[in-house]
Amino acid sequence: PIRVHACNCVRAAVMTWVLHTAAQAAGNNLSAPHATFTLTAGAAVAVGELINVAITFGQLSNVPASSVITDNLGNTYTNRTRTTDATNQQVVETWRCIVTVAGTPTIQSQYNPTPGTTQAQNTVMSIDPFTGSDAASANDGQNAQLQNAPGTGTDAVSSGTITTATNGSLVYGACIESSTGTDPGSIGTGFTLAQSNPGGGLVLKTEWKTQVTAGATAATFTTASGAGAFLTAGHAITPAASVLTPLVGQACL
Repeated sequence: PIRVHACNCVRAAVMTWVLHTAAQAAGNNLSAPHATFTLTAGAAVAVGELINVAITFGQLSNVPASSVITDNLGNTYTNRTRTTDATNQQVVETWRCIVTVAGTPTIQSQYNPTPGTTQAQNTVMSIDPFTGSDAASANDGQNAQLQNAPGTGTDAVSSGTITTATNGSLVYGACIESSTGTDPGSIGTGFTLAQSNPGGGLVLKTEWKTQVTAGATAATFTTASGAGAFLTAGHAITPAASVLTPLVGQACL
């Protein structure tokens, strides 16, 4: 006969990505050229959380190579993408940080090649923290590009292909319309809006989704105008490792 008895079983509980909305923040400085830009998150973040930062800034005549992102807590930020519209002198970058020092970060951007000197204008920044990561979460692909007159097709505005290697990675995207600064359009198929940062007339829009099955994807948007110049960037981050949960008293054969 088959005997049924109590045993300790385990089940893999897969972590899910959740936008930490209380800690989000958006800000801009369009008033004058500047050397730095700072923005404080809306709430504290915990160790192991993921902070995504999207930033756009205008280049002055000495053309900064990139921004440098830091915070007051001592966390480390890694640049994932950068794309430039040389005609309209505007840049979009995305950054990521796995939090090692908890607290409410004040995030600062300085501008290369000489941080601390006045080299940028028209800065808009969005801070989008997420739970669902851990210390081992890693880069899982990225891409960014400039498109001129991409058309009005669904998802025609695109970062270009991002190929992930891990199931469940977070895909984060950012976009501006760099020729006029107007709203770049609706978010891509399957994405959730993170922020639409009006930036005093320069709209930086961010989005996210969970890439359930690893493979090719992209950060995408759909514009109603079809014309103009669009800077779109996207990157992916692997999720936290699965958690093994004891299940006591289950019936096992």
